[in-house]
Amino acid sequence: MKLIFRGHEDRYAVEQSLLAFFPEERPVYEPAEDGEDHALVTLSRSPRYNTAVTTITYHGRTARGISRTAVDPQLAEYEAERLRQKAVKLSFFKAAREITGITPSWGALTGIRPGKLASRMLEEGMTERQVDRVLRDTYFVSPERRRLCIETAEASRRAKADLRPEDISLYVGIPFCPTRCAYCSFVSQSVERTLGLVEPYLEVLHREITDAARMVQEAGLHIKSFYMGGGTPTTLSADQMDRLLTHLNRSFDLSGCAEYCIEAGRPDTIDREKLQVLLDHGVDRISVNPQSLEDHVLTAIGRRHTARDVEEAMALATGMGFPHVNMDLIAGLPEDTPEGFRRTLDKCLSYGADNITVHTLSLKKGSRILLENFTIPSAEAVGEMLDYALRYGRVLMLSLPTFILQNMFQSFFVTAEKPHLGFWFTVGAGCTNMVLDVLMVGIWGWGVEGAAIATFISQLVGGVLPVFYFIDRSNSSRLHLCKTSFYSKVLRDACINGSSELMTNLSMSLVNILYNYQLLRLAGENGVAAYGVIMSAAFLFVAVFEGYAVGSAPIVSFHYGARNHTEVHNLYRKSLRLIAVVAVTLTLASMFIIPCVARIFVGYDAELLALTSRAFRLYALSFLIMGFNVYASSFFTALGDGVTSALISFLRTLAFQVIAILLLPLLLGIDGIWLAVTAAELAALAVSAAMLLTKDKVFHYRKA
Repeated sequence: MKLIFRGHEDRYAVEQSLLAFFPEERPVYEPAEDGEDHALVTLSRSPRYNTAVTTITYHGRTARGISRTAVDPQLAEYEAERLRQKAVKLSFFKAAREITGITPSWGALTGIRPGKLASRMLEEGMTERQVDRVLRDTYFVSPERRRLCIETAEASRRAKADLRPEDISLYVGIPFCPTRCAYCSFVSQSVERTLGLVEPYLEVLHREITDAARMVQEAGLHIKSFYMGGGTPTTLSADQMDRLLTHLNRSFDLSGCAEYCIEAGRPDTIDREKLQVLLDHGVDRISVNPQSLEDHVLTAIGRRHTARDVEEAMALATGMGFPHVNMDLIAGLPEDTPEGFRRTLDKCLSYGADNITVHTLSLKKGSRILLENFTIPSAEAVGEMLDYALRYGRVLMLSLPTFILQNMFQSFFVTAEKPHLGFWFTVGAGCTNMVLDVLMVGIWGWGVEGAAIATFISQLVGGVLPVFYFIDRSNSSRLHLCKTSFYSKVLRDACINGSSELMTNLSMSLVNILYNYQLLRLAGENGVAAYGVIMSAAFLFVAVFEGYAVGSAPIVSFHYGARNHTEVHNLYRKSLRLIAVVAVTLTLASMFIIPCVARIFVGYDAELLALTSRAFRLYALSFLIMGFNVYASSFFTALGDGVTSALISFLRTLAFQVIAILLLPLLLGIDGIWLAVTAAELAALAVSAAMLLTKDKVFHYRKA
């Protein structure tokens, strides 16, 4: 896009906004012809105000933005210049926002350090509410980012309050890298081009360290933290690093450092010898900065290492005992996608880093991304990388009450002897979700919010419409909603009796987290993808057991309450026989169905398909056992023995599975994860059988 300036030359402020709103455009400084895309940015000054006006013409549309800042004669020139730049940037931001319909999450603060602005306002005496109002009304920052900005500013102020006047931080820069990244604008060079400069640079750096140490000592200063960055410091050889740190430690008193950090940013510069040198000199924190774990993204930004190299470097660093290991990521890199970024973040979480720093891509004039016109993700894609889960979760949280109602009414329909109505409400809710997903996501393009809204509305169908059925006194059901009274004992007993179902649902979440952790560690993203397919497909089989258990429980309760022990005995005996037949049938059927299901989900990748097929076959062995445990837990709930039911559920879904997931991979590798659920179900079966044998003395269900 052609940029025309009048009354100023604030290129940087405009360029950052240009790239945020129009990532496919690059700044061109020449006159525009009629009809060409361009931006005219004018700054006029008066004794009282700086007034900036931006007019943008883009793809046949024109928009105008105006911003004004007050002139204060008491300000230093650099502060006055900052206010002029603010007016220019805000005017361009307003015009670009109008013409694109986009508001970046950080608003007009995109590309700068917003925490610094918030800190300054707080130090000037403004309240958090006042700061929030400025961030909202002046800079158009989103609510989530405003909260983050203020929280960061407050944390910074608290840290600053602990500092003494004589406390300083020491920084040493090593301006060499194996290669120069495409986004880099630092004064740094690749070693392959400047190998001959490394030793002369270190010689001069040694002298500078000596001089700086003398000044620090004379001024009575105390070094609070030390950081060596670059470039990539670990580009130096082990010998060069040893000599540098030896001289540094002899020159400065670093004994009082709260943090002694060296950036080991590129995994292709890390080896055991170098890391040992860092440990020997007291380094307690290193920073490994892959920026991405997508190999094609790494290639695009000019890195000569792979995601596998990062994994090996992290394993080496954590295994050698560094107290703290940081990882840096960048959202918005060329060729990256929201899905790729999520895969990267998930992998980093599995590597054992105690801190992960996420940056958004900042485009600098000297970077190859600009000079060579790289294609980069849009502002929307970058925002999706950062907010995907948050956006979906926020809407979905609204549906929790209706989700609870939907599940509750299923039991009501069974008790009311209307299970078919519960079935049709469930089918209706599911169909509503599918249709709305197509409309809101596929046709209307509402993205993750559309998916969440579709889920919300579908749960309204399943959770709210049944209310009207049970309110209607004319229906043929045995249950009707009416005015209630508070019966504490009944509610207490119901909570105790339902504790097994509570435990099951809590355990599922915890166990899934553990499964994903182990899979990322042992099999990477393919393992997680395979597990996702298994969980989706396995539910089709598990639902048979769950459905029978839930459906038969009210019948058992009814006959047990009526002291009809003969019928309870018949139900118990026939249920065990039926479950045995179904278990064998489902297990055999799954072996034939598995390849087809796996091919539907992951047929695009032969390696992933093979992994998923084998994993599913091993997992499917659990179907032989699972049904008995599900029924036993539900059976005791129906008899009013919530404690026994909860015990079976707790051991089956949490305790035994956690033990199996942790131990079996040590013996069987990745196969141990797929067999973990079978091992857990087998152990639980022993408990279920013991309970069914011993509890008959109380409930008399084994004899007519």
